[in-house]
Amino acid sequence: MTALPRAAVNVRMWSYRAVMAFGAAVTSLSGAACSTSASAPHAPLQVSEAWARPADSGATSGIYLTMKNMDSTAIRIVGFESTAARATQAHETMIRGDISSMDMRAEVALAAGGTITMKPGGLHVMLIDATRPLVPGDTVPLTMRLADGRAIVLSALVRAP
Repeated sequence: MTALPRAAVNVRMWSYRAVMAFGAAVTSLSGAACSTSASAPHAPLQVSEAWARPADSGATSGIYLTMKNMDSTAIRIVGFESTAARATQAHETMIRGDISSMDMRAEVALAAGGTITMKPGGLHVMLIDATRPLVPGDTVPLTMRLADGRAIVLSALVRAP
């Protein structure tokens, strides 16, 4: 293992402390059910009612939430990330005839002032191959990447449907 210069270690420790302090501040302001923040001073999305299904390690789960676009222009969410799963994707449940299937969505568009509710049986965020058990009362981190480069960071409460 290569030793890092002292300055690099100090920067990493500062970054870690800043992230931890930021996370604590966001959690304390939001309550236990859902927390949101943006990397920009103005959060473009108002997120509420974020929750995730319980799952065993290695299993699949879903995150459900309601998003309101607070901007005067449309927002495109082009990616989802979570340390709670090996892959995180937007999916939509589709019914074709008598067959139900899920289709991956490359992006989720939200009109100016519009609201989208991600729910079971509809549009949702899939957590594929959970990296740890997701138990009721736990929280799952989720980052939404916007097309303009901004990131929305939140946590979803694990609970039974």
